[in-house]
Amino acid sequence: MKKLSLVFVFLLVQIIFVHANSNISFIDIDKILSDSKPGQSILKQLNVENNVILKDFEKEEKKLKDNEKKLISQKKLISTEDFDSKLKKLRLEINQYNERKKKKN
Repeated sequence: MKKLSLVFVFLLVQIIFVHANSNISFIDIDKILSDSKPGQSILKQLNVENNVILKDFEKEEKKLKDNEKKLISQKKLISTEDFDSKLKKLRLEINQYNERKKKKN
């Protein structure tokens, strides 16, 4: 029984020492990305891709606004049913645009 107790105490002391000697390290990913050449290259590529996506969304948004203005100007010139159908179509396009924009963000 004494040997079992001695082994148990020895193992417990070893576990405590192992736990006490462990080091915790942190990696600053922002610093790595901003200071290293591969990190800077990745950031540059991401910025270029982001700008392309933003330009596409701006073009599409401008197109939707133009379609809306055109539809408003035609309101009195076309029939109510025709206006309503075009309005539903425009709303559907706007909803699809908003969904795509949410997915990209």
